[in-house]
Amino acid sequence: MYPKVVAIIQARMSSTRLPGKVLLPLAGKPVLWWVAKRADLAEYIDEVVVATTSNPANRPMFECEDLWPLCYYHTYYKDENDVIGRAISAANYFRADIIVDITADCPMVDPRHIDKLVKKLKMLKDQNLDYVSNDIVSRSWPDGLDIQVYWTDALIKCKRLFNPQQHCGWNIANHPEVFKIHHWQARPSMRWPELGLTLDTPKDYEMLKVLFDKFGKDDPGFSAETVIKFLKKNREYITNSDVRRKTPEEG
Repeated sequence: MYPKVVAIIQARMSSTRLPGKVLLPLAGKPVLWWVAKRADLAEYIDEVVVATTSNPANRPMFECEDLWPLCYYHTYYKDENDVIGRAISAANYFRADIIVDITADCPMVDPRHIDKLVKKLKMLKDQNLDYVSNDIVSRSWPDGLDIQVYWTDALIKCKRLFNPQQHCGWNIANHPEVFKIHHWQARPSMRWPELGLTLDTPKDYEMLKVLFDKFGKDDPGFSAETVIKFLKKNREYITNSDVRRKTPEEG
């Protein structure tokens, strides 16, 4: 049997710098729709799941009709801050062998990048790889294209050994003494770790609105490489360069 691959999108309505950001519109669709849609476009994804909590503040996500054809929801009823527990709960419920770990503030996540990483984890199974990513520990791609792919068993083992709560696969990557990990580096022409394509602040939102109007209206599967090439030639579109990004340790 082929391993089942499930994209798990961690999503909540709370955000200190931009509350409710996951439902803000980009090119006529909510941010969360873009994340789910672009994950769904990946060839190797079997199911897309939005993993959230029982906090009543998250109810608007369930009422978003655009999302129903694209994904399932999974509600975690325990500690709202136990992000890794929420991911394991969703993975167990949907019987995921492989988790594609995506955050809800990365609407530009590229389906081709997802497929490349899933394929790498599957193909290198004989090397006992536990985890692959494109940017989590050693960033080379722009911030906002982050994808982590790992075996569900590795996440469960990480929880058992270290009992983390914040983040999910990032905890696996930070224990290379236990887990075998691989990072896919951007080729030199795409290397731009300082560029922010994630949605953290109002400045990010204003910039992403312009980019999604330009690239997303006619092609929801537009490539991240196309955007990077465009911004290298048209740097006046980069209006969020002074935004300070949180470190993973800040939550």
